[in-house]
Amino acid sequence: MTQRKVIQYRIPLGFTFSFPCKQEGLTSARLTQWTKGFKCSGVEGEDVVQLLRDAIDKRPDIDVDVMAIVNDTTGTLMSCALKNRECRVGLIIG
Repeated sequence: MTQRKVIQYRIPLGFTFSFPCKQEGLTSARLTQWTKGFKCSGVEGEDVVQLLRDAIDKRPDIDVDVMAIVNDTTGTLMSCALKNRECRVGLIIG
């Protein structure tokens, strides 16, 4: 952030969390279970957005505001539609 000269700004963040979640809002999603061979204790059933915010808050040198969590297909569609308003499908393979 220092190198990009954005350290003095509050940075809005949207992110994809590619694991099954129960989305409770634009900035709230609870991990239902780990998949793909991942297993970290204390995360299942927790709000992954809040966990990320808590981790960010431990870094006084950065100012990041989590604005949204989206699934990967939605994120792909949104990214494409930003460049081409005719985009209608987001597709994740793998």
